[in-house]
Amino acid sequence: MVHIPNADHVRLDRDARALLQVLAICCYYATMPTPFSPLRSAAVGLGALLLILAGPLAAQQRIWEPEVYSTARFDDNRMVAAAGLLVPFAQRSDRLLFADARGHLNEYNAWEGDFGFGYRRLLAEGRTLVGGYGYVDETRSELGNGYQKVMVGLELQGERWSARGHSYFVGDAGSGVLARGLQAPAAAQISERGMDGWDVEWGSRLPIAIKAQELWLYAAYYRFDASGWEAAEGPRVRLDWRVPLDWVAPGARVGFGLQWQQDDLRGGQEFASIRFQLPMNGRMSGMHSAMRVNHWSRSRMAEPPERGMDVVTGVRGPGA
Repeated sequence: MVHIPNADHVRLDRDARALLQVLAICCYYATMPTPFSPLRSAAVGLGALLLILAGPLAAQQRIWEPEVYSTARFDDNRMVAAAGLLVPFAQRSDRLLFADARGHLNEYNAWEGDFGFGYRRLLAEGRTLVGGYGYVDETRSELGNGYQKVMVGLELQGERWSARGHSYFVGDAGSGVLARGLQAPAAAQISERGMDGWDVEWGSRLPIAIKAQELWLYAAYYRFDASGWEAAEGPRVRLDWRVPLDWVAPGARVGFGLQWQQDDLRGGQEFASIRFQLPMNGRMSGMHSAMRVNHWSRSRMAEPPERGMDVVTGVRGPGA
């Protein structure tokens, strides 16, 4: 078994505040008008169930603190900026139940906001980290169409490997509608369709020896399609370099990424990214940082789940 020191200064008032924050976000999503209400209602219901089940875990010990994170992604055509908050609101030394909210925006006024829950647990005497998560997204595309998306994912992680898979379900709010905000005659109007899909990914930690830094290589395959539309299907490769920033704040870290993907719908695409993560409580973060050195799972337990930034869409001109 993995030995984790007890957190002597348990603060139940922090747990109560975290639970209230999550409940407030659930209520916000439950009251927003949407034509995609069944899936949204299911996600909010799941959140409420997790809140009920969180009580026995929340009263134990506090190892991980809420973290803020931000990401900037660049390619030849645009930059996407994202920011999020991960709240670990129920935890023990070998398991964690968390809420996660993120929003992002690009210079073409396309935006996305998502909210979800996740659960991770150490198994096999600390050799394997198992996790699952689900998110509800609100998206506006660059053509001005609105979409609602539900994503569910599963993951397995070891000290030097990881595997994950996702399924994406897109609501029909934007399916086949004419792009809003375009001043053009009917003959030149454009239709857009959101696509359901899936992806699977395998990652391996490369052998480098630079203190606590990590270099990871990932290979993935994805497919997104909709009836009557050309599918987006192909490989994806990404490189991720993770660097601790304990000199900024205990537990802080930065990551640098490169990504390439290829499919018939969008062609070849290359991205570069940078992200920052910063725990919100210095004293507890110091404990977290020490534990992260003692066992490989300490930083990954509260890592925001890997997920895409966009709804995949097909676009057609008149008569297509």
